[in-house]
Amino acid sequence: LESFLVRERPRHVYFSAGHYADPSARTMDEKGWQGSDLVFDLDADHLPSVDPARDTYAEMLAKSKDALYRLLDFLDDQGLARDTLVIYSSDNGMFLGEHGWFDKRFMYEQSLRGPLGARYPKAIPPGTVSKEMVLNLDYAQTFLDYAGISAPSDMQGRSLKPLMDGNKDVNWRDSIYYHYYEYPGFHSVRAHYGIKKRRYKLMHFYKEDIWELYDLKNDPHEQNNLVKDPEYKNIRKQLRESLIEKMKRAGEDVPEIK
Repeated sequence: LESFLVRERPRHVYFSAGHYADPSARTMDEKGWQGSDLVFDLDADHLPSVDPARDTYAEMLAKSKDALYRLLDFLDDQGLARDTLVIYSSDNGMFLGEHGWFDKRFMYEQSLRGPLGARYPKAIPPGTVSKEMVLNLDYAQTFLDYAGISAPSDMQGRSLKPLMDGNKDVNWRDSIYYHYYEYPGFHSVRAHYGIKKRRYKLMHFYKEDIWELYDLKNDPHEQNNLVKDPEYKNIRKQLRESLIEKMKRAGEDVPEIK
C-alpha cells in the first residue's frame, strides 16, 4: 500500500470492512453468518445475544477508525495530504436491535442514514459541517467535480463540492426517495418505497398496502405511525404528491396511490 500511494500518478484506494463476526464466536465465523441472521432467533444457543453483537460491531468500527487514522498519518508523513481527497463513508447504516432488527435495508433512520466525512486540506476548510441530505448517488459526481471532469447528463446525483467548500447558499434538495425491491428474497425485508423530507417521512409497503408516516422532529426514533392521524392529513397528502413526483423523475412505474 505504501509503495502504491507514493507513485507519481493519480490513484484511488478503496477500503472495505466486511460483515461483523466476533473472532471468538467460532460458530458464526465458520458458517459465515451475517447481521441478518441474528433477526431470526436471538435466543438461540448458536447465536450471540444483542449486547455482544453490539459490542462486536463497535469493535469493527473501532478497527476501521484505526485503519483510517493510519492512512491519514501516512499521507501526512509523506507530504501527500494536501493533494489527496479522502472520503470516509458507508453504503448504509445498521440496525443494532432498533425496531427489533439487525442488518439494514429498511427505510428507518438507523438503516437509511450513514456516515460521511471528507478531508482535502487544500480545498475543504477544517471543521466544515453540513446538515443537508446527501446520497451515495452524489459521490461519483463529487469525484468528477474535484477532478475537473464534467459528469454525464444521465447521472442522478449532485456534486457535494459546494457543500464541502462550506457554501451556505447552495440550493440543495429538500427530500430524498428510497425504494427497496428485493422481496421475496434471502433477507425477508418487505418491498417498500418512500420519501424523506427534513421533518417528515412517508413509507409504503406496497405489496401489503401498508403506509407509515413519521414526524422526525417529535419522534426521531419512529415509534408512532401517524398515517391515520387526522391532524397530519395535509402533510400526508403533500408527501404522497412529492413521492409520486420523485418516482416519475427516477423513471419508476408509478402505481395508483390512494
